[in-house]
Amino acid sequence: MFNFFNKNIKKRISGIVKIPGSKSITNRALIIASLSDGKTFLENVLFSEDTKVMINCLRKLGIKIKIKKKEVEIIGVGGLLKNNKKTFFVGESGTTARFLTSLLCLSEDGEYTVCGGKRMSERPILGLIDILNESGSVIKNIDKNIGLPITITPGGFSGGNIIVGTSESSQFVSSLLLISPYAKKDVCITLEGERVSMPYIEMTIDIMKSFGAECDFIGKNKIFVKSNQKYKAKKYAIESDASSASYFFGIAAVCFGKISVSSFFKKSHQGDLKFLDILKQMGCRVTVDNDTITVLGKELNGVEVNMKDCSDVFMTLSVVALFANGKTKITGISNIRLKESDRLLSMYTELKKIGADVEMTNDSLTIYGKKNYVGAKIDTYNDHRIAMAFSIALLKIKNIKIQNPKCVDKTFPDYWKKFYKLVR
Repeated sequence: MFNFFNKNIKKRISGIVKIPGSKSITNRALIIASLSDGKTFLENVLFSEDTKVMINCLRKLGIKIKIKKKEVEIIGVGGLLKNNKKTFFVGESGTTARFLTSLLCLSEDGEYTVCGGKRMSERPILGLIDILNESGSVIKNIDKNIGLPITITPGGFSGGNIIVGTSESSQFVSSLLLISPYAKKDVCITLEGERVSMPYIEMTIDIMKSFGAECDFIGKNKIFVKSNQKYKAKKYAIESDASSASYFFGIAAVCFGKISVSSFFKKSHQGDLKFLDILKQMGCRVTVDNDTITVLGKELNGVEVNMKDCSDVFMTLSVVALFANGKTKITGISNIRLKESDRLLSMYTELKKIGADVEMTNDSLTIYGKKNYVGAKIDTYNDHRIAMAFSIALLKIKNIKIQNPKCVDKTFPDYWKKFYKLVR
C-alpha cells in the first residue's frame, strides 16, 4: 500500500521529468524488427512487464535479441519463422497477445499455444481469430472465453480483402497490419463500425513505413499494404510515452506547477498527446520547444470531451477534473470496459469513495468539481493506470492510500521513484 504525507509536498511542483519510451511503439517495433531482414538497433526501449513479456515470447520463437546499455539489438529473420511446438505466456499484455497471435500465423507449420493471466481471458480476441482462420491458419479458443487461451496451427497469411470491426479494439487492425507485408497477396483492410483509438492504427502505419514497408490509407476507411515485402533493418529511436507523461502533466495542472517532459517527435502519432489540448481547454498553458513539452498549471474549468481516440488518459483526466470548477463530462469511452479492468466502473467506484460527485453511463463519466474530499483506500484492480492517476489525488487529498502500487510495473516500473523526486 502506498501512503503519502501531504505536508512533504512542495507548494508549487515544478521540474523536468524523463519519461520511458512508449509501450505501444516499443512492442510494435519489436515485432517489426524481428521480421526484418538484418540487424536492428532500438533506442529508448521501455523495459516493463508488457515489453519484457514480448521480448521473452520473441526469444522463445527463435529471435535473437540482445539488451545492451543504451539500445536493444535484434537480428531479424526476414519473415522466415522457425516451425516448432511452443507455449507462450503473455501475462496481462494485450498488445503481446494480439500481435503475437498474428505473427505466429506466418509460420507454415508447427503448433502453438498462447495463454495469459486471468484478465486476458476476458479481453476480446475472437474477432482477430475469425479473420486469421479465414486467411490460412487454424486457431481454436480453448476455454470458450472471449479471450485467451488459444491454440494456433499456422498456415501463413493469405492476405486479400479483409473487413475488421474496430469498435472493440484497434489492436486487431494493428496486429494484421504488422504481418501484412509478408502476406501471399496484397492486403486491403476495410475498417468497419465505430472507430476507436484510431491514432494507434496511424502509429502502426507510421512505424511500418519507417522500416520500409509500402502501406497507407486509401480514403478514410481502407488501408492498403503491398505483399511480398520485407522490413528493412535500421536504427530506430522510440519516443517518450504520452500516456505515462499525462500523470506528470496532470500534477502540473492541479498543483499550479510547471513540468516539462522531453523526447517527443514533432509529428507524433500518439493519440494520448490530445490530453494536452484538453488541459489547454481547462485553462493550463502548454508550450512545445523542439522535442520538449511543458505544462504550466492555472485555475481549471470543467470541459466536455470525447476521448474515444485517447481513452488511456481518461483516468488521468477524471482525477484532474476533481479540482476543476464546474462539470467535466467525458464521453466515447465504452471500449475501456474491456481493458486491464473495467476502467469506467473502476474509476466511478473509487471516485465515489473519496466523496466525488460523479455520474456514469455505459459510455460516459461526469465529474462535478468541488473543494472538499475525503481520504480512502483506493483499489487499483491490478490496473497500472488507475494507480498512477490517483497519485495526482495524493497531492491534494489527505489520507489517500493506494493499494497494490507495484501494478505500475506493467508500463512504468520506476514511476513512484520519479513521483517522489518531483514532488518532495
